[in-house]
Amino acid sequence: MHITFFPDDLAAAALEAQEGIMEVQEVQADSSSVANQDIEWYNKGLNLLAEDNSIEALNCFEKAIGGAPREEQALRVRAQNGRGHALYQLGRYPESIQAYHTAITMDPAGVTGRALYNMGSSYAAVELYSDAIKCFEQALDRGLDKDDVNICKTQINRCKLLHKEQEKRRRAAA
Repeated sequence: MHITFFPDDLAAAALEAQEGIMEVQEVQADSSSVANQDIEWYNKGLNLLAEDNSIEALNCFEKAIGGAPREEQALRVRAQNGRGHALYQLGRYPESIQAYHTAITMDPAGVTGRALYNMGSSYAAVELYSDAIKCFEQALDRGLDKDDVNICKTQINRCKLLHKEQEKRRRAAA
């Protein structure tokens, strides 16, 4: 029995396999750099929010949302919440509520007390006090610290009073 080696064919196969590995690594690097870029947009948005630069923050959150792959759900949810906060700071309360709802819909189990509190604040700003109260009450059970719990309870009491006044005005107008 005689075994024949084909060095040219083996070399070509090795080269082809190496090129395939490099292509896979490039795709992984591309998706990794895209995810990193989206995280950078999100972080930049947070910094801009802290600097009260809501318009630029909103743009950053929207870029993070638009660029984040579907499987990066946690980033997309955080960016939607950031978008909601930026819209709130801009006085665009209905859009803010919509952004928070989008985040909640994406991950109902991961809803934080902070997100519910912020959404409640947006509802209160458009005088939808019963919805605001619901958000604030749900926020109490979702990991707020002691100071935030006290602020949330104060907001609940304020909204209840404002809701009663609103109902009195509606009845008087009817």
